[in-house]
Amino acid sequence: MSARRTMGRRDFLAAGAALTVAGLSAGPADAAESTDTSIDALAAAARAELDAPALAFGVIRRGREPLLRALGVRSLGKPAPASTRTLFHMASVTKPFVATVLAQRVEQGRLRLRQHLMEVLPQLRLDDSRAASITIEHLLTHSSGLNDVRRPGMTDIEAFHWDRPETDDAALRRYVARLSSEKLLFAPGQGFTYSDIGFEVLARVIEVLDGVPFETAVRRTILEPLRMKRSTLFYPEADKTDLASPHVVDKAGQVQTSAVFPYNRPHAGSSTLLSCVEDMLRWVQFNLSDGALDGARILAPETVLNLRRPRPVEITAGTFPPGAKPALSWFVIPRNGREIFAHPGHDLGFVSLCLFCPQDQYGLVVMTNCENVQGTTPLRRFAFAAIDAGLLAPA
Repeated sequence: MSARRTMGRRDFLAAGAALTVAGLSAGPADAAESTDTSIDALAAAARAELDAPALAFGVIRRGREPLLRALGVRSLGKPAPASTRTLFHMASVTKPFVATVLAQRVEQGRLRLRQHLMEVLPQLRLDDSRAASITIEHLLTHSSGLNDVRRPGMTDIEAFHWDRPETDDAALRRYVARLSSEKLLFAPGQGFTYSDIGFEVLARVIEVLDGVPFETAVRRTILEPLRMKRSTLFYPEADKTDLASPHVVDKAGQVQTSAVFPYNRPHAGSSTLLSCVEDMLRWVQFNLSDGALDGARILAPETVLNLRRPRPVEITAGTFPPGAKPALSWFVIPRNGREIFAHPGHDLGFVSLCLFCPQDQYGLVVMTNCENVQGTTPLRRFAFAAIDAGLLAPA
């Protein structure tokens, strides 16, 4: 283990302790500055734990100006610094975008959450008779019984074929057609298994409903109305001049630039959002609202509440915090008497996290361009340390 990663956990504790001492004696202006300094220290510790060449983050707090930061470089060994406009692969942070598009289609009367999947995709065939009872809501809450793309013993490249990307408009349709050998792990509604496949199938549902490529539907429904101008789910159209490179830690513990970028169009519904801090803070602001931002209404207030409502599905495996429940794509995490809505992301060379708390009107997004065996743990530690120390909630 490198010295930087060994140091990281201690830095989290030190930053929190420093905040407590400073907060006892600081006036309002000094306290605000101390809060930002403490958040910066926690972010630096997370970057150290991940050995990440770059880490960028943004914070929204009620009554305060947004805090935007970028640390490090876009690519190891190159001088170009990361910025709050640098695009990162957001991995599974893509999934709530899928849920938001579908929630709007439900509002429009074009879909029902409890509608059976086979009614929308009658051509879909799975090697399991129980699949006929899968609903849209089962897929959105990872309770459909569908397996994950990642299987035991497989690398991300083997699972997602990042090294052999398909980019044509028919890629998702072909992928869904290849699911005919899939068997369910359990009867729909009778368990929980995190499933990228489920969200890829939902992306195909959106294509069928809208009659356009999935990425186009997301752009028209969310990215354009929210003015997330740099973001895209379609890698070929991304601004490559300000794109973070993926990095991995090799067997010797050294950080290396990955020769493969994690993109393959069939996995757009689970994984392919490219975004930056500035755009993602607009997404966080939207999710803290009642379904509108700057005059652009995407969802009705009652739809927003339903999107966030925890479902009675027990999460019995994985790295989710105790007490976490699935909502429609979001995970609801109890923390200090509040509900935190969060989604992590983790793919080849990238780790990310997006969370918000409607009760206290704060939100945080953080993204890095390196992965190691700790996965999203350092980013969750960063976020929860900031929450527990009162750095995000209004004074």
